[in-house]
Amino acid sequence: MSNSLSKQIFIKWLKNLFFSKRIKSIFIKYSLIYLLIILLSFLSILSITTISILPGLAQDRDYLWKKVQECTRNQKEKKDPSPCKEVNLTKNYAIVYDHASEFLLIPTVKITGIEDPKIWNYKNNPYYPYFWYFAWNETRNYIPNKTAEQLGLAVNSKYSRGQDQLHIHMSCINKKVSDKLNELAKVQKITTKWPDINTPNFENPNHTNDKYRVKILSDFGSQVNPFTLVKDYVGSKYSIDEQSIALARRNQKEFYILNSDSHTSNNKGHAEYLLDENCSTQ
Repeated sequence: MSNSLSKQIFIKWLKNLFFSKRIKSIFIKYSLIYLLIILLSFLSILSITTISILPGLAQDRDYLWKKVQECTRNQKEKKDPSPCKEVNLTKNYAIVYDHASEFLLIPTVKITGIEDPKIWNYKNNPYYPYFWYFAWNETRNYIPNKTAEQLGLAVNSKYSRGQDQLHIHMSCINKKVSDKLNELAKVQKITTKWPDINTPNFENPNHTNDKYRVKILSDFGSQVNPFTLVKDYVGSKYSIDEQSIALARRNQKEFYILNSDSHTSNNKGHAEYLLDENCSTQ
């Protein structure tokens, strides 16, 4: 139910209460309405503060890391992942509710972000390269009312993020983005090969000069690591810490992988712009 519709229903209910002939005292009517408004305001504030664990993001770049450590301790000691939604101790990740229809997959080990060598040099832990795969499966679980083709993942560059703990944004892909991707793939302007690194082949229809290099993944499974794919693609041409990555489903077998940086976009590698975090366009 939309907020505007809820407000209309609430206002109508208050009018019925105020003009009710059963309650004759004006003082009692005003008192009841006043108490109800206070109660609703309190519940709104309570729901905001208890659902999301992210109000401290702007003040502390290690906020997510500290929260995930708290979640991990609670899972180990109490079998309760709070304030996270889930902690997978075996595969080293936690799921955090962000806002609206967005969740985050966050490693429970210290990995700063896309520039951290541990995500492609993973001798000490075989699960490090699978975080995208885990994130995709968890997105299907946490946003079950959308089809696979309506979902998307994104990681921002070092220079376009607010936290120094790797986090994969899990939400919906913006519909204009997915429609444009499909349109370009249909006329083979997006293929299974990366474009020339200096010639982006996709522009975000919602953001001017927000351009991406895109290719089609013919298969995306646990053995496919988008971090490695992008690192190998940019090579020594551009720094890995400038890169951002997004992933979206094309069809039952194929995915789109999108890459941007400050050389292709004016947003310093902010792939999160491709997502619809309210899932309102899908």
